[in-house]
Amino acid sequence: MKLLNIKSIYAASLLLLLTACATSLEEGAETILIVNVEPAEKMCEFLGQISASEGGMISGDFMRDSKIKLGAINQLKNKALLMGGNTVYIEENFNALTHLSPRKLNQTNIGLVYRCTF
Repeated sequence: MKLLNIKSIYAASLLLLLTACATSLEEGAETILIVNVEPAEKMCEFLGQISASEGGMISGDFMRDSKIKLGAINQLKNKALLMGGNTVYIEENFNALTHLSPRKLNQTNIGLVYRCTF
């Protein structure tokens, strides 16, 4: 019985550690530009809309705000890379869990992906 409890505690601890890591960048995604002003139509081709969310009710408690923000941005860059884009305009960002905590438990970004020629 004691061995079962130790295994359960170990498994729960491992799960918490795994869920408390920010999303990492895929190879090539580091070149994606994140902007807060919508790109000029004559220089950029619109490819589509994407969303990314990092953190949550459980994992957000174990991550610093900066890691939550970075993870959401990394997800945007990874998705833009898959679409063939090189620029993401962040249309909106919000924390869906503000009613639960003054900390940032979750970060969701809505972005527009473009392929631009600069």
